[in-house]
Amino acid sequence: MHLSFLVLVLGVLYIYLALIHNNHENFNNKTIKGDDHESIYDDFYVFLLDDLFYDSTFYENFCKAILHYSNSVYNNHLCIGIKHGGHINALLKKNIDTTTISKSKSIVKLCNYNYSENKYKYVDKYELNSFIFNENEFTHISLIDNEVYYTKNINGLIYNVSKWIANRGYLFIDVYQSINNLKDKLVEKNNGQFIKLNYKYSHEIRNISSNKFYFIEDIEIDNEKKSNYHELTFYSIEYLIHVANECGLSLVKHYNTIGATNGRGVLVLQKL
Repeated sequence: MHLSFLVLVLGVLYIYLALIHNNHENFNNKTIKGDDHESIYDDFYVFLLDDLFYDSTFYENFCKAILHYSNSVYNNHLCIGIKHGGHINALLKKNIDTTTISKSKSIVKLCNYNYSENKYKYVDKYELNSFIFNENEFTHISLIDNEVYYTKNINGLIYNVSKWIANRGYLFIDVYQSINNLKDKLVEKNNGQFIKLNYKYSHEIRNISSNKFYFIEDIEIDNEKKSNYHELTFYSIEYLIHVANECGLSLVKHYNTIGATNGRGVLVLQKL
């Protein structure tokens, strides 16, 4: 009797310890999944953005293009779609007053940490709401960091931007000549210049259709793991110009390549 009871107790204890071990193992190996803007650009991922993607040469040349079309009286710049640590505001600070907006609270938090004196704001669904800003409020607006390719409602975004630009103001769009140029840039990584941290990183391009694809990332730091599923839609430069024309914006110039990445350039359009 006592032996049977002891066996029963030991059996229950064994099952309990096995469950605890499995739950602990599953917890440690749990992978966070990011599949929309807010869940992709969380604190975990945003911490690595500059280390992975920041292209100083491109942004310096991008800012030179904006300054080329600045005026001597008043310049007020809205930067949309930022996916780095807020450096554009700093690069333009001496010449142009810049407000940067993002759909990610974590990006805004990082930018404010890096440059507390600059203007960074969390604004969601700006492609759907034209009343976020006043009409004719900005002399310059830029769409950067592949924002046009992350945006499914590209017509709505450019329409709203056209409302916020002042007459004779300029729109600058970060563009790629081909979908392959865009894919090549996504898988091109920085040399880890911003943070000193060991982490594992891998990526994959998975096609959805001829102009849509997933950019999938797997990241591991210590016991933390994350998989990001970015969905992008490629729009040709001709199509973007057509949509802009429909919204009252005229092409001024297409800079074919302004950085080290082949096919990455800037469209400059003006509201007339």
